[in-house]
Amino acid sequence: MKNRFLLVGAHYEGDEHGLSRESAPNRHPPTSLQAPCTFNGGDPNILRLVMALGEKQMSVKEMLIAVNLRDRGNFTVSYLEPAIMDGFIRLLYPGKPNHPRQKYLLTDKGLALYRNAAFLSLSAPPFEHLPRAQRH
Repeated sequence: MKNRFLLVGAHYEGDEHGLSRESAPNRHPPTSLQAPCTFNGGDPNILRLVMALGEKQMSVKEMLIAVNLRDRGNFTVSYLEPAIMDGFIRLLYPGKPNHPRQKYLLTDKGLALYRNAAFLSLSAPPFEHLPRAQRH
C-alpha cells in the first residue's frame, strides 16, 4: 500500500534494488530509545510558529497576527507547511483542509518543543547584567 508520505508494507527481500532488510543502510540510527524530542534548529520559522501557537488552537488568521506577518501565501509556504510536514503542527479537521472552522494545534512533538523552549528561555540567565563585550 502506498501513502503520500510513506510506503506501508514494503518488501525488502527481492525488491527492485536488491536490498534486504539486513543490508539496507541505516542512514539515521537512533541514539537512544528514550531520547527526548529535540529540535535541531534547522528552521527558526517553525520554532517561531510553535512558540506563537503554544497550547492553543488557532486559525491561519490568528497565527498571522501572532507571528506578526501579513502575507498569507508566504506564511503558508515558509511557516505552516514545513511545520506540518515535520510533524510539529496538525489540523483540527485533518481530512478537510478548507473546513470553515479549521484550526491548527501542536502535536505531541510540537508540545515537547514548546515546553522545552519555554523551559530553556525561563532557565537561561538574562543578558542585561553582563557587560556589552561579553554578550554574544
